[in-house]
Amino acid sequence: MKIKIIGAGVVGQNMKKIFPEAFFHDPRKGYVHDGYTDLAFICVPTESREDGSCNTDIVKEVLRDGYIDAGCYCIKSTVPPGFTDNYLDVCFSPEYYGGTIHANEPGHDFLIVGGDSRSCDTVVRAYREHCHPSLRIYKTDAKTAELVKYMENSFLALKVVFCNEFAKIAQKIGVDYDLLRELFLADSRVGRSHTWVYDDKPGYDSHCLNKDIPALLAFCREIGYNGGIMEAVDRVNTAFKAGEL
Repeated sequence: MKIKIIGAGVVGQNMKKIFPEAFFHDPRKGYVHDGYTDLAFICVPTESREDGSCNTDIVKEVLRDGYIDAGCYCIKSTVPPGFTDNYLDVCFSPEYYGGTIHANEPGHDFLIVGGDSRSCDTVVRAYREHCHPSLRIYKTDAKTAELVKYMENSFLALKVVFCNEFAKIAQKIGVDYDLLRELFLADSRVGRSHTWVYDDKPGYDSHCLNKDIPALLAFCREIGYNGGIMEAVDRVNTAFKAGEL
Protein backbone atom coordinates (compact mmCIF):
# COMPACT_ATOMS: atom_id res chain seq x y z
CA MET A 1 0.00 0.00 0.00
CA LYS A 2 1.34 3.44 -0.93
CA ILE A 3 1.00 5.91 1.95
CA LYS A 4 1.47 9.66 2.18
CA ILE A 5 1.87 11.67 5.40
CA ILE A 6 0.75 15.27 4.95
CA GLY A 7 2.53 17.38 7.57
CA ALA A 8 5.99 16.66 8.97
CA GLY A 9 5.48 18.02 12.50
CA VAL A 10 5.38 16.06 15.76
CA VAL A 11 2.43 13.92 14.69
CA GLY A 12 3.73 13.35 11.18
CA GLN A 13 7.19 12.36 12.43
CA ASN A 14 5.66 9.82 14.79
CA MET A 15 3.45 8.44 12.04
CA LYS A 16 6.60 8.00 9.94
CA LYS A 17 7.94 5.67 12.65
CA ILE A 18 4.91 3.40 12.11
CA PHE A 19 5.00 3.71 8.33
CA PRO A 20 8.71 4.22 7.45
CA GLU A 21 8.12 3.74 3.72
CA ALA A 22 5.49 6.51 3.61
CA PHE A 23 6.10 9.69 1.61
CA PHE A 24 6.14 13.04 3.40
CA HIS A 25 4.29 15.98 1.89
CA ASP A 26 4.94 19.30 3.62
CA PRO A 27 6.08 22.07 1.24
CA ARG A 28 6.84 24.40 4.15
CA LYS A 29 9.52 21.95 5.27
CA GLY A 30 10.80 21.03 1.84
CA TYR A 31 8.82 17.82 1.32
CA VAL A 32 6.76 17.55 -1.85
CA HIS A 33 5.01 14.43 -3.12
CA ASP A 34 2.51 14.92 -5.93
CA GLY A 35 2.01 11.28 -6.82
CA TYR A 36 -1.07 9.21 -6.11
CA THR A 37 -1.16 7.10 -2.94
CA ASP A 38 -3.70 4.62 -1.62
CA LEU A 39 -3.93 6.38 1.73
CA ALA A 40 -2.97 9.82 3.03
CA PHE A 41 -2.72 10.72 6.71
CA ILE A 42 -3.45 14.40 7.40
CA CYS A 43 -1.20 15.56 10.23
CA VAL A 44 -1.37 19.35 9.92
CA PRO A 45 -1.79 21.82 12.83
CA THR A 46 -5.28 22.92 13.91
CA GLU A 47 -4.54 25.90 16.13
CA SER A 48 -6.97 28.10 18.08
CA ARG A 49 -8.90 30.99 16.63
CA GLU A 50 -9.28 34.18 18.67
CA ASP A 51 -12.52 32.86 20.21
CA GLY A 52 -10.81 29.59 21.19
CA SER A 53 -12.50 27.51 18.50
CA CYS A 54 -10.56 25.01 16.41
CA ASN A 55 -9.11 26.42 13.18
CA THR A 56 -9.59 23.71 10.55
CA ASP A 57 -8.57 25.88 7.57
CA ILE A 58 -5.39 23.91 6.82
CA VAL A 59 -7.25 20.59 6.86
CA LYS A 60 -9.85 22.04 4.49
CA GLU A 61 -7.06 23.31 2.26
CA VAL A 62 -5.46 19.87 2.11
CA LEU A 63 -8.74 18.23 1.18
CA ARG A 64 -9.58 20.92 -1.36
CA ASP A 65 -6.17 20.99 -3.07
CA GLY A 66 -5.21 17.33 -2.91
CA TYR A 67 -8.50 15.49 -2.94
CA ILE A 68 -7.60 13.49 -6.06
CA ASP A 69 -4.14 12.48 -4.86
CA ALA A 70 -5.18 9.60 -2.58
CA GLY A 71 -7.68 6.79 -2.54
CA CYS A 72 -8.80 7.88 0.91
CA TYR A 73 -7.74 10.32 3.61
CA CYS A 74 -7.40 9.76 7.34
CA ILE A 75 -7.43 12.92 9.45
CA LYS A 76 -5.06 12.71 12.42
CA SER A 77 -5.31 16.43 13.18
CA THR A 78 -7.76 17.23 15.97
CA VAL A 79 -11.03 18.57 14.53
CA PRO A 80 -14.43 19.33 16.11
CA PRO A 81 -17.12 16.62 16.09
CA GLY A 82 -19.00 16.58 12.81
CA PHE A 83 -16.16 17.91 10.66
CA THR A 84 -15.20 14.66 8.94
CA ASP A 85 -18.77 13.86 7.92
CA ASN A 86 -18.62 16.75 5.45
CA TYR A 87 -16.29 14.78 3.17
CA LEU A 88 -16.44 11.56 1.18
CA ASP A 89 -13.69 8.93 1.46
CA VAL A 90 -12.35 10.63 4.60
CA CYS A 91 -12.15 9.14 8.09
CA PHE A 92 -10.80 10.35 11.42
CA SER A 93 -8.36 8.67 13.79
CA PRO A 94 -7.29 10.43 17.02
CA GLU A 95 -3.56 10.71 17.66
CA TYR A 96 -1.80 10.58 21.03
CA TYR A 97 1.57 12.12 20.30
CA GLY A 98 3.04 15.20 21.90
CA GLY A 99 6.26 17.13 22.20
CA THR A 100 7.01 16.18 25.82
CA ILE A 101 8.00 12.98 27.60
CA HIS A 102 4.64 13.04 29.37
CA ALA A 103 2.81 12.73 26.06
CA ASN A 104 5.05 10.07 24.52
CA GLU A 105 5.77 7.87 27.52
CA PRO A 106 2.71 5.55 27.28
CA GLY A 107 2.79 2.81 24.66
CA HIS A 108 -0.57 3.09 22.93
CA ASP A 109 -1.66 -0.38 21.90
CA PHE A 110 -4.95 0.64 20.33
CA LEU A 111 -6.28 2.27 17.18
CA ILE A 112 -9.52 4.22 16.93
CA VAL A 113 -10.79 5.08 13.48
CA GLY A 114 -14.17 6.55 12.60
CA GLY A 115 -15.96 7.15 9.34
CA ASP A 116 -17.38 5.21 6.41
CA SER A 117 -16.54 1.51 6.41
CA ARG A 118 -14.39 1.58 3.24
CA SER A 119 -12.10 4.34 4.55
CA CYS A 120 -11.85 2.76 7.99
CA ASP A 121 -10.99 -0.62 6.47
CA THR A 122 -8.22 0.97 4.40
CA VAL A 123 -6.64 2.51 7.51
CA VAL A 124 -6.98 -0.72 9.49
CA ARG A 125 -5.36 -2.68 6.65
CA ALA A 126 -2.39 -0.27 6.66
CA TYR A 127 -1.90 -0.67 10.41
CA ARG A 128 -2.20 -4.45 10.22
CA GLU A 129 0.70 -4.51 7.77
CA HIS A 130 2.93 -2.64 10.24
CA CYS A 131 1.78 -3.35 13.81
CA HIS A 132 1.83 -6.24 16.27
CA PRO A 133 -1.30 -8.42 16.43
CA SER A 134 -1.83 -7.23 20.02
CA LEU A 135 -3.06 -3.90 18.60
CA ARG A 136 -6.68 -3.33 19.67
CA ILE A 137 -8.76 -1.91 16.82
CA TYR A 138 -11.95 0.10 17.32
CA LYS A 139 -13.99 1.10 14.28
CA THR A 140 -16.76 3.61 14.88
CA ASP A 141 -18.45 6.64 13.32
CA ALA A 142 -16.40 9.79 12.74
CA LYS A 143 -18.27 11.95 15.25
CA THR A 144 -17.63 9.52 18.10
CA ALA A 145 -13.93 9.26 17.21
CA GLU A 146 -13.65 13.06 17.06
CA LEU A 147 -15.35 13.54 20.43
CA VAL A 148 -13.30 10.91 22.27
CA LYS A 149 -10.14 12.87 21.42
CA TYR A 150 -11.54 15.92 23.21
CA MET A 151 -12.80 13.72 26.03
CA GLU A 152 -9.35 12.28 26.71
CA ASN A 153 -7.54 15.61 26.64
CA SER A 154 -10.21 17.15 28.85
CA PHE A 155 -9.76 14.36 31.39
CA LEU A 156 -5.99 14.89 31.43
CA ALA A 157 -6.48 18.64 31.91
CA LEU A 158 -8.91 17.95 34.74
CA LYS A 159 -6.41 15.56 36.33
CA VAL A 160 -3.59 18.12 36.22
CA VAL A 161 -5.73 20.85 37.78
CA PHE A 162 -7.07 18.41 40.39
CA CYS A 163 -3.57 17.40 41.48
CA ASN A 164 -2.35 20.98 41.54
CA GLU A 165 -5.28 21.93 43.74
CA PHE A 166 -4.51 19.17 46.24
CA ALA A 167 -0.84 20.21 46.21
CA LYS A 168 -1.97 23.70 47.25
CA ILE A 169 -4.16 22.25 50.01
CA ALA A 170 -1.30 20.03 51.19
CA GLN A 171 1.07 23.00 51.31
CA LYS A 172 -1.39 24.99 53.41
CA ILE A 173 -1.48 22.33 56.13
CA GLY A 174 2.14 21.17 55.99
CA VAL A 175 1.62 17.89 54.12
CA ASP A 176 4.30 16.61 51.71
CA TYR A 177 2.63 16.39 48.29
CA ASP A 178 5.11 13.77 47.01
CA LEU A 179 4.07 11.42 49.81
CA LEU A 180 0.41 12.37 49.39
CA ARG A 181 0.69 11.55 45.68
CA GLU A 182 2.21 8.11 46.30
CA LEU A 183 -0.51 7.23 48.79
CA PHE A 184 -3.11 8.44 46.30
CA LEU A 185 -1.56 6.28 43.57
CA ALA A 186 -1.59 3.20 45.80
CA ASP A 187 -5.21 2.85 44.71
CA SER A 188 -5.11 0.91 41.43
CA ARG A 189 -8.07 2.89 40.10
CA VAL A 190 -5.88 6.01 39.84
CA GLY A 191 -3.43 6.32 36.93
CA ARG A 192 0.06 7.72 37.54
CA SER A 193 0.27 9.99 34.48
CA HIS A 194 -0.36 13.73 34.83
CA THR A 195 -0.02 13.71 38.63
CA TRP A 196 3.32 15.54 38.83
CA VAL A 197 3.07 19.05 40.24
CA TYR A 198 5.67 21.72 39.43
CA ASP A 199 6.00 24.61 41.88
CA ASP A 200 7.39 26.95 39.22
CA LYS A 201 4.89 25.90 36.52
CA PRO A 202 1.52 25.12 38.13
CA GLY A 203 -1.35 23.79 36.06
CA TYR A 204 -1.12 22.54 32.50
CA ASP A 205 0.63 24.46 29.75
CA SER A 206 0.95 21.99 26.89
CA HIS A 207 0.31 22.77 23.26
CA CYS A 208 -2.51 20.25 22.91
CA LEU A 209 -4.37 21.06 26.12
CA ASN A 210 -3.96 24.79 25.62
CA LYS A 211 -5.80 24.60 22.29
CA ASP A 212 -8.13 21.65 22.76
CA ILE A 213 -9.84 22.76 25.99
CA PRO A 214 -10.85 26.18 24.58
CA ALA A 215 -11.89 24.42 21.35
CA LEU A 216 -14.15 22.06 23.28
CA LEU A 217 -15.69 24.97 25.19
CA ALA A 218 -16.29 26.85 21.92
CA PHE A 219 -17.91 23.71 20.46
CA CYS A 220 -20.14 23.41 23.55
CA ARG A 221 -21.28 27.00 23.09
CA GLU A 222 -22.00 26.26 19.44
CA ILE A 223 -24.29 23.34 20.29
CA GLY A 224 -25.95 25.23 23.15
CA TYR A 225 -24.42 23.34 26.08
CA ASN A 226 -22.71 24.94 29.07
CA GLY A 227 -19.68 22.73 29.74
CA GLY A 228 -19.61 23.51 33.46
CA ILE A 229 -16.79 21.25 34.65
CA MET A 230 -14.40 22.11 31.83
CA GLU A 231 -15.27 25.81 32.11
CA ALA A 232 -14.14 25.57 35.75
CA VAL A 233 -10.98 23.64 34.80
CA ASP A 234 -10.04 26.28 32.25
CA ARG A 235 -10.73 29.09 34.72
CA VAL A 236 -8.77 27.50 37.59
CA ASN A 237 -5.84 26.62 35.33
CA THR A 238 -5.67 30.22 34.11
CA ALA A 239 -5.60 31.36 37.74
CA PHE A 240 -2.81 28.89 38.56
CA LYS A 241 -0.65 30.16 35.72
CA ALA A 242 -1.30 33.78 36.71
CA GLY A 243 -0.25 33.08 40.31
CA GLU A 244 -3.71 33.93 41.63
CA LEU A 245 -4.16 30.61 43.44
